[in-house]
Amino acid sequence: MQLKGQLKKLISKFPKIEKALAKFLEHPFLYVGGVLVIIYLYGIAIHSFIAALGNFTSGANNSTFTLNPIKCIAAAFTPQGLGVIFFIFIMYALISGRWIHLITGVKITKDERNFFVSNEGTHGTSGWMTKKEREKILVSGSADSLPCPILCKVKDSMLDDDRYADYLGLRDDSGLNKHIIVYGATGSGKSRGFVKPFMLKMVQLLSTEKKQSMIIVDPKAGATRF
Repeated sequence: MQLKGQLKKLISKFPKIEKALAKFLEHPFLYVGGVLVIIYLYGIAIHSFIAALGNFTSGANNSTFTLNPIKCIAAAFTPQGLGVIFFIFIMYALISGRWIHLITGVKITKDERNFFVSNEGTHGTSGWMTKKEREKILVSGSADSLPCPILCKVKDSMLDDDRYADYLGLRDDSGLNKHIIVYGATGSGKSRGFVKPFMLKMVQLLSTEKKQSMIIVDPKAGATRF
C-alpha cells in the first residue's frame, strides 16, 4: 500500500502522464487492442520488406506476404522493424525542429501565426507563455478548488473531456492588476464562458477568507437570463 501511494504521488507530478493513465484505465481493452492492431499492421509491412530483401539477396522466389499474427508481430520487433521506427523518429525530430536547440543552443518555436520565434531575438521573441511561465503568474486547479476568480479553462486537446481541464486564475503575488477586458462577436459565448463562471466563483469565495465584492451593471439584462 505504501509503494502504491508513493507511485500515485510520483505520477501526480506529471499531469500529462496522469491524464493519459486515467484515460487508459477507462477503456484498457480498447487501447491495448488498438496498439496490437497497429503493431500487427506494421509487422505485415516489415515482414514483407524483410522477405522481399531476402529474395533479392538470395535470388529466391519465396512468398513475401503473410497474415500470420505471430510472424507479423515478431517482425515488428526485429532490428529492421525497430530501425525503421528509429529512422522515422529521427526524421520527425529534424523536420519538426524539435530538440534542435540541444545541438545549436538556439530554441526555435512556432507561434499562433505559424511564424518561427527564436529565443535569441533574430526572429522575434514575442509569443504565448510557456507552462512554466504561466505557473509564475497564474494558479491552476479544479473549478471548486481555485482560490481566486476564474479567468479561463485550458485543455491539452480540444477532444479532451472537461474532467481533464485546468481552470486558471491570477496569483495574488503576480504583481499584475486585475483589469480584464473580454470581447467577441454576438453569441460567441462571452457571458456563458466567462461572465457566469466568474460571478459564480466570486459568490463561492464569500464563504472563504478571500471574500470578493461585486458591482454588476447589466444594461441589456444579459446576466439575469443565465
